[in-house]
Amino acid sequence: MNKHLALLDFDGTIAQTWESSPNNMNVTVAYELAIQDIFGSAGTQIYQELGGLQNREPGELVQLILKKMEIGVSYDSKELTEQLVKQKLSYLLPEICSVWPKLYPGVKEFMTAAEQGMLPIDIGIVSSGHDEFIAKVFDVQNIKLPEILVTSDILRGRQQPKRPREKPYPYQFAEAHRQWLALRADNSDYFSSEKYSVRGHEKARIIYIGDDPNKD
Repeated sequence: MNKHLALLDFDGTIAQTWESSPNNMNVTVAYELAIQDIFGSAGTQIYQELGGLQNREPGELVQLILKKMEIGVSYDSKELTEQLVKQKLSYLLPEICSVWPKLYPGVKEFMTAAEQGMLPIDIGIVSSGHDEFIAKVFDVQNIKLPEILVTSDILRGRQQPKRPREKPYPYQFAEAHRQWLALRADNSDYFSSEKYSVRGHEKARIIYIGDDPNKD
């Protein structure tokens, strides 16, 4: 394998989703509205006491709110997570346009150079965001969506592994690493033999870039 792999977070790294759209919508506002819709004023108060989003996964956030409300055993956290994501996206998706969210300087040029082979790298996205939102932003910006995409949507659709899945735990990184190897023909044998047990294979060629000094 000659190429390197650059894994990027999305919110705050590729796109300025914390900045407001022309209609004063952003990720922070969408989460606040969605939590109010799903959990009411009590949930909103707990959300504020938790310090807001703080780059948490949707499922992680739902479990924290339920625990604080002391009603966790009475509710299906998975179902509530799906409702929260759906509600949040209902506020965000209509806002995506040519001017929102803005990409950070150099992102489009970087992605294009990698796609055209001017840089010896593959690109992947590791984010607590959502496939539909990320794909729409890339489409509007006329950039090809990377083949390696690890989001909370992908992880929520799987059975719970017996390990934490949210950042800063390495599960998402490990999934991106696995996807990368699977895309490389010269590494196809790593999935039909004991070789893949060598989990450090090619990791020296990977860099991860994010915006949160703790989560990332």
